[in-house]
Amino acid sequence: MRNGFNEFIRIAKVKNLSGRTIQFYESTFAYFTSYLSEDTECKNISINNVYGFVEFLKNRNPNISPTSINTYLRAVKAVLYYFMELGYTDRFKIHLIKAEKKIKGTYTDEELDILL
Repeated sequence: MRNGFNEFIRIAKVKNLSGRTIQFYESTFAYFTSYLSEDTECKNISINNVYGFVEFLKNRNPNISPTSINTYLRAVKAVLYYFMELGYTDRFKIHLIKAEKKIKGTYTDEELDILL
């Protein structure tokens, strides 16, 4: 799995992704492999591993928000879809978890006057 991820990072650098994006992929992948085991082969990764990772995140931090979980899932999804594209693992869909959108309060008349 490490070799496949190194290829993913190489392609990300070729695509000129920002250093922060690459660092985010690296830290998220390290977290994902700490759940799985770095010895896990790409061909053995399934949707059940992704579900297990979500449970792992919730167990480690019971107060983690759905938005934070989805942020981790987006990075894992990018890496695993790359693996799927190259045939390293079977294809499956990864869906984000349900997260409620926070409604922002409206401005008062006084705040609008200040802004304008």
